[in-house]
Amino acid sequence: MEHAIRMARLHTGRPKVLSAYRSYHGGTQQAVNLTGDPRRWASDTGTAGVVRFWAPFLYRSRFYAETEEQECARALEHLETTIAFEGPGTVAAIILETIPGTAGIMPPPPATSRACASCATSTASSSSWTRSWPASGGPAPGSRRTCTTSSRT
Repeated sequence: MEHAIRMARLHTGRPKVLSAYRSYHGGTQQAVNLTGDPRRWASDTGTAGVVRFWAPFLYRSRFYAETEEQECARALEHLETTIAFEGPGTVAAIILETIPGTAGIMPPPPATSRACASCATSTASSSSWTRSWPASGGPAPGSRRTCTTSSRT
């Protein structure tokens, strides 16, 4: 995770990394800072440049959605708004956990990864997926299994 963030920041020249609440990205310093779970607070040094957003999670929807389609649309609108208010030219990467283990191992809607990748591409930032730690679940349909960094300048 550390190297993916460094590469994204070096390649784009941008400081910010977006990460979802209810996510887990590992136990190293940068990964803990990216983690969107409250249990990080004890060891979170508050690394500058980490911005969190609400990802689709229909079971406990932050967007009061009633269907998967509504949840995806509202979550994507929230992500786009977050990027707009943070400054599209400042976002180096969007980090996603393919299946959020800290959120109950509930796979996100299939369109989520594609929509976030599209959002990252439209802002010319990088997108990175972390390995799904629940061995039984595997990646969400349409998402990547390993940590990858892609970018467009």
